[in-house]
Amino acid sequence: MNASNRKLDSKLNEAQLLFNHKQFELCLLKINKIIKHYKNEYLPYNYRGIILLSLKKYIEALEDFKKSTSLNPSFSEGYNNLGLACVGLNREDQAIDAYKKALSINPNAINTKINLGILYSQIYLYSQAIEALQSVLNAMPLHEHSHQLIADIYLKLLKYDLALSHHIKAREINPLNFM
Repeated sequence: MNASNRKLDSKLNEAQLLFNHKQFELCLLKINKIIKHYKNEYLPYNYRGIILLSLKKYIEALEDFKKSTSLNPSFSEGYNNLGLACVGLNREDQAIDAYKKALSINPNAINTKINLGILYSQIYLYSQAIEALQSVLNAMPLHEHSHQLIADIYLKLLKYDLALSHHIKAREINPLNFM
């Protein structure tokens, strides 16, 4: 890593600390300064997009994620975040496309599979939702959240035995899980 990249990483870490402490406005000011100095780097745009998502400024976030992925078309996480912005804007078809693009780059992206499963469930595409979430469980059988999400879908489908089995599995994974 060269000196410029180390400096960028250091600045992004400072912004991350502000974000972690929910100091979104300060974080946004810091990221804007970083972007002025690193216009051709994709990560600062992604960071700013995440901050904007937190502030529910979905259109601005969408533009930053588009910029981030245009600067680095192989940035799977950027497409996942683009999908989140599209969900915030009720652009479900575009969100699905963004999630699928992320998965075409990184087929093992667990968060993207979960986001896709949640979106499919929200738009009543239950079999696709279960398929996306089951792919998480195929890779990580002890993923409590995926079991919980699948159980919730089976409840909507009135498949109580299947719902119960996933709720029980989630509870076995986390005894504090109250279903």
